[in-house]
Amino acid sequence: AGGTNLRFDFNEQLAALTTYDTVAATSWAWTSKEFRYEQPVLYDYIRVVGDGNVTVKVYVDGVLRDTKVVTSAAFVALAGTVPHGRKWQVRFELTSTLRRFEAYERVVALVRDVKGNA
Repeated sequence: AGGTNLRFDFNEQLAALTTYDTVAATSWAWTSKEFRYEQPVLYDYIRVVGDGNVTVKVYVDGVLRDTKVVTSAAFVALAGTVPHGRKWQVRFELTSTLRRFEAYERVVALVRDVKGNA
């Protein structure tokens, strides 16, 4: 079994027709580029949307700091030992489709009470 992809140009004219065969699930891995920041940052939650188990490895300043196996689109906390860092990178290992990845940075905000006290 396979499928057909139709691609249209900006004028809604058929630009290409391609066919493909279904490929059996195989393991694959992908490593992101290294995201560099001027100030140390802390990402402490991630969210992965995929079609099965996704192993996410988090590297901070070149060191593997946490590995999570995610099975749903729920928010997942990284280990409490993940430090602030200037260089962040993630690696995905899976046998299915990865649809989306989100990382959430911890931001500390000064909150004042109704009297203006910090």
